[in-house]
Amino acid sequence: MTACSGVCVDLDTDRANCGGCGLAFACADGQVCNGLGACTLSCQLGLNNCSGTCVDRQTDEANCGACGTNCQEMQTCTTGACTCEPGFDDCDALTSNGCEANLVADDSNCGGCGLACAANETCNGGSCVCDPGFADCTAAAGCETNTIVDEANCGGCNVTCGSQEFCDASSCVCVYGWQDCDSNGTCEADLNSAAACGACGVSCSATNGLNFCIAQSCNPICNTGFDDCDANTANGCEANLDTDATNCGGCGITCPTGAVCSAGACYCDNATSGQLCAPSGVTWTSALCDTGGTVTDCLPTCDAFLDDCNDDLVDGCETDLRTTSNCTACGNVCPGPQTCQDLGGGVWGCSN
Repeated sequence: MTACSGVCVDLDTDRANCGGCGLAFACADGQVCNGLGACTLSCQLGLNNCSGTCVDRQTDEANCGACGTNCQEMQTCTTGACTCEPGFDDCDALTSNGCEANLVADDSNCGGCGLACAANETCNGGSCVCDPGFADCTAAAGCETNTIVDEANCGGCNVTCGSQEFCDASSCVCVYGWQDCDSNGTCEADLNSAAACGACGVSCSATNGLNFCIAQSCNPICNTGFDDCDANTANGCEANLDTDATNCGGCGITCPTGAVCSAGACYCDNATSGQLCAPSGVTWTSALCDTGGTVTDCLPTCDAFLDDCNDDLVDGCETDLRTTSNCTACGNVCPGPQTCQDLGGGVWGCSN
């Protein structure tokens, strides 16, 4: 005991004289003399003074169980001990990194330490689930089935693609050359067939002949006297070469104005003179062209420098007599190196 101002006190515990006599050694409000002659924080029941702060060492993560004991990442202080938060665990047994494993999303520790997800699996919510595009379609464990391309499990287990189908991006689609033309979900239409040639609804017409679908295109074989003159293979052999004045005897052979096509030849109109049958470059000798007669009954008088060298009166005076191969007359070929030239005065001939 020590006498302070005539009173015996214990300098180790007396708040007014803590460690020495007088006001200089008096503890402030909220402090006690700690029994060692020093003023310290006075904490309420259940709390402890850790570095000048009253803490509950049962729950304080910086002073868990003892002052200065820090809980690590994903740990919480429970009843004075650092424990893992829900969904986390210390799977590597290293106290320095705490509860490092996320049991909700860690593919190597899914739902518990060491519970690894298999190939094509991902940890989701603490359970291994199949990755997108994969499924567990067999009795074996794991997500072994690729539902993106598996024709027996296309888009899901036991979803089987039909005949002429394959699995692409989890959907059954038609193989090349086949199509679903009746919208019933199957690829029943052969695009190399006459009923659906190249596309749904394209039917090869067999009008005036046969029409085969080859390489997804209609290929008509015409009966005698017919032809495919409009290059539209789908409508078959539409042109009647015996009667069609625009395709008389062959595609693109057009009868002269005033003529009609009969039996594949151009005929003068019965009600007019043969002059109306004249092709370009022809002046008919009308006296020799019988009304109603065929064009071949007429004798043409050709314009200057033109002649009928192929004896086909339907195309009239088709040959220019100013060319090296027909110089002034049909078949008169200039010998090389001569060419057919204007010799002056409207006269043409072979010359160097």
